[in-house]
Amino acid sequence: AQVLGARHAFVSELVADDRRLRTLAATTDGLPVALQEYVLAGTPCEQVLQLGHSYYPDRVQERFPRDATLLELGVTCYLGATLRASAATFAARATGS
Repeated sequence: AQVLGARHAFVSELVADDRRLRTLAATTDGLPVALQEYVLAGTPCEQVLQLGHSYYPDRVQERFPRDATLLELGVTCYLGATLRASAATFAARATGS
């Protein structure tokens, strides 16, 4: 997060049902935050998994109104990319406000 100048950063893995993500690591303002599991549909992470990457320089909340986390954290922009490993698919997301 610090390298990207982002307040929030998450690394998540796709859950076996392919409809949810589970955070493996999460930080806000440089501090660790509680890990969570969330529904993939209607989030920018869904786009990341479909396209391999996703970037929204502004108005990300308007584009994904069903993503309550964006609103809760006050996120205004979003950058995400898939990280691939032999056994799993991960979505990394860095967000700023």
